[in-house]
Amino acid sequence: MTRPWVLSHLSRVLLSARIRKNYFAIESSASRSSYHENPDVSHRVFTKGETKNVWGKSPEILNTTLELEQVVEKWREELRSAKPAPDVRLSDDVENFLCGFMYYASLVEMAKKGDGKRNVVFFHVPLFETEKDIRRGTEVTIALIKGLAETSAG
Repeated sequence: MTRPWVLSHLSRVLLSARIRKNYFAIESSASRSSYHENPDVSHRVFTKGETKNVWGKSPEILNTTLELEQVVEKWREELRSAKPAPDVRLSDDVENFLCGFMYYASLVEMAKKGDGKRNVVFFHVPLFETEKDIRRGTEVTIALIKGLAETSAG
């Protein structure tokens, strides 16, 4: 059941998702550097100079300020009746390419919004190839959103 306060609390949480392996994971942190080592599809990199200009003296590693252990606990509770139980995890391996870059940028920007909190979570999902996979992914995503809302409501 969705609580009536879900939307008001989610307005303070940023959720971003990308494809990964065969499980669902929320990431705890991201690094600000190493993006100069990985060209994008246009063979461009985010240079060391751009890193310094854009992120100044931001810390090398930024973590979300959300209580992710509690989020995962609530996430799993929401999915307790799902058969088979989906593999949902807390991870600290967002990687240093597009996902890590997007997560770090989101953490920096969210921290600038008033109270300095970094209420951001990066969500890795498996590849959805069938309608059944999509329904399963939808169920897992809704359960995560509920867990985030309940945890952020505190």
